[in-house]
Amino acid sequence: MRGEEEIGHLLRLFCALERQEDLLNLLDSVMGAEGVQVFSGSESADPDLSGCAIIMSPYGNHQGAVIGAIGVLGPVRMCYTRIIPMVNYTAK
Repeated sequence: MRGEEEIGHLLRLFCALERQEDLLNLLDSVMGAEGVQVFSGSESADPDLSGCAIIMSPYGNHQGAVIGAIGVLGPVRMCYTRIIPMVNYTAK
């Protein structure tokens, strides 16, 4: 039964990621911020993201304009001390 529960959770996660409005709201909050932002699934209004965390950072062009965001989606219990510096470095 455990495998079926994990597959169900993954399907709900993919559905949550396909909902463009939720992703756009998340991206908007990152694009207006400086540096790395960490979002826990429990902070999201979407219950399908529970148990997940998103680490994101905006990135820009040579003129300093923000043109996008880069991030990592993973379990809440990921190694933040390794992932946050990687996202930060990649965004810069």
